[in-house]
Order: sequence, then structure tokens, then C-alpha cells
Amino acid sequence: RSTQVDSSAASDVYKRQIDYWSQDYVLTCQNRQKEILNEAVKMLQPGGRLIYSTCTFAPEEDEQIVSWLNKEYGFTILDTGIQTNKIDVGQPEWADGNPDLTKTLRFWPQDGIGEGQFVAVLQKVGKARIEKKSKNKKAKRDPWRLTKNDQELVGQVMDQFNLPVALSDWRNKAKVRNEHVYIPAISLPEKSKLHVINNGVELGILKKKRFEPGHQLAEVLGKVKQERVYDLPTIEEYQNYLHGETVKVDSDLRGFVLVSYQKLIFSFGKIAGNQVLKNFYPKGLRK
Repeated sequence: RSTQVDSSAASDVYKRQIDYWSQDYVLTCQNRQKEILNEAVKMLQPGGRLIYSTCTFAPEEDEQIVSWLNKEYGFTILDTGIQTNKIDVGQPEWADGNPDLTKTLRFWPQDGIGEGQFVAVLQKVGKARIEKKSKNKKAKRDPWRLTKNDQELVGQVMDQFNLPVALSDWRNKAKVRNEHVYIPAISLPEKSKLHVINNGVELGILKKKRFEPGHQLAEVLGKVKQERVYDLPTIEEYQNYLHGETVKVDSDLRGFVLVSYQKLIFSFGKIAGNQVLKNFYPKGLRK
């Protein structure tokens, strides 16, 4: 079988791309970069660092912009510390001849690390402000950190399973908010107005005198070898479980277990004394 390419359509695309580019457009982009940076500089504290990066080869948007920041605002061009023969350096002769432009980086597509990029690290003039903490004030407790009692409840479940490295220090990393226990990917201030839908990995929910592990935790635990696993033996039981039904099991395990089918872990369950596997598959995923 052969594949036919509409050469006329491809030619039209290339023609539009060629027509789109012009030296005037490069200068328009240069002015746009300066407008953006004028506002960024206002938000940067004295001594703060600015990472300037583009995805263009044009010196007007690369070396010449860095030179402009140096002259207009007194920014110092810093050495990135990156040394590899796969990355070229900035070219002073493409701007004002400032030798510090060799501290900037150019990524060429032929070197196999992207389609082309320019990066510079600059520092704003002035000294960074250091906030001094009062020695008389006691450190404020993190209101979202787990209490010892919370840790005990969560540990009664977590300690039964083999944890991946990312969860091994959960007692120090875990937070609790609206009863949801999670290990955050980013730290937010107490009065933050930023609404984060899902911050990191949710371990589960704290309920009255107990902890109920969550679906995200099951998926993470499934990445490492586990002992407390009940493998559903038939496709019918697997389908029933996905539907939200309980399953009668033949197992010596009791309490929370990971549930799998064909050795692939996909959920939590809880085996009661009557050997019934209670269903903890999320209602929103049931079918």
C-alpha cells in the first residue's frame, strides 16, 4: 500500500508560513517582548532573578533584548552554570558586543534537544530583602498539618502496605483540609485565594475515629509490589465490582485491602468478618 500526499495542500501551508514571516514582524515581536518585560520588571524585587526564554532564533528577540534589559534597567547577566557541548552560547556581535552575552544559551535543533530556544538568567539591581523573624514569637503551627491523633488513624491503614519512596515520609508531608488527607505538590499559604482542584496525591478521608483510604492512593500503591491484595478470580466478579456491588470472597485477609483483576490493582476494598468484600470503588467511576 502506498500513501499519497496532497502536494498542493502542503505547498500552500509552506507558502502561508513564508508569507507570514518578515523582518517587520520580528521587530513587532521585539517590541511586544519589551512591553511584557516592562511589566515583569515592576513585579520583581531588588536582587530578584528573571529567567528570559524564547522559542525563536531571531537575535532581535534574544541577545538584543538581554542587552536592552542590561542597559535600560541595569540587570546583570548571570552565568547559568550549564556546561555541555550540546548547547551553544549567545553571540555578543548580534547585539551590542557585551561579552557577558556569552553567558546566555542557545539551543539549536540540530543538537537534538528541542526545536530551538534561547535562555538567559538575569538579576535585578539591588539587594534582596530578607524578612527577619521575631525571636519572641513562637512559630505558628501549620493548621493543615496532621495532628498526632490524625497520624495514628492514617497510620493504621498506611502501615499495612508497602509504600513507594514518594509516600515513605507521609507523616511529615501530609496535610489535611476539609477532612481530605493529601500530600501536596505545591505549598499554599493559609489565606490563599487560589482554588486548586487537585493538589498532589489524595491519601483518603478522615472520618469519625477512622481513616478511609482513597482511590488515588490505591493507584499509587499499585505501582509497587503488595501483599494485602485480593485478586478477583472471574470477569463476572470484576464487572460486578466495577458496578459497585459487594463480592463474597475466600480469603484470610481482613480490613482494607487492594483489589485487583488479573493481578492489576485498581481499587481499595474492605473485607469484613463474614468474608464479604465491601466496595470502595468511586461512585463516579462505577458502570
